[in-house]
Parts: sequence; C-alpha cells; structure tokens
Amino acid sequence: MRKRKVPKEQISIFLGHLPKDSDATTSIYAPYEPKYCSEAVAAIESVMTEIRRSLKHANIDQPVVDVATLAK
Repeated sequence: MRKRKVPKEQISIFLGHLPKDSDATTSIYAPYEPKYCSEAVAAIESVMTEIRRSLKHANIDQPVVDVATLAK
C-alpha cells in the first residue's frame, strides 16, 4: 500500500490498529465511514488484479480446498 501512496493513517486503520487519541470502545462500536479507507481498499484491489492477471490455472477468488487435508 505504501508503494501505491496510501496515507499511513489509512494503512494503520486498514490493518486494524486504533487511531491515535481514539477511544477503544467507540472505535469498535462506531467505526469510520465505509469509504474512509477507500485508498487502501483500491490499492489492495489493484494488487489482487495484478495477481489474477499473472495466474494461469488458479482462481484465487474461488480456491479449491482439499477437505481431507483440513482434518489432519
């Protein structure tokens, strides 16, 4: 995200860190507006688009899970 010029505060909040001078309870029950981290979201989507273009056989949006390996 830093390479894509996302502001540091958006990166921090996107990663789940509390903003400076915030009340923890308020941050849990009244989070920021949905579009607050829009630059961070756009950066992640851009990276995922690049990854999707480079994949030939895998679908990262619909991964195939081998249930037998989950039980181990």
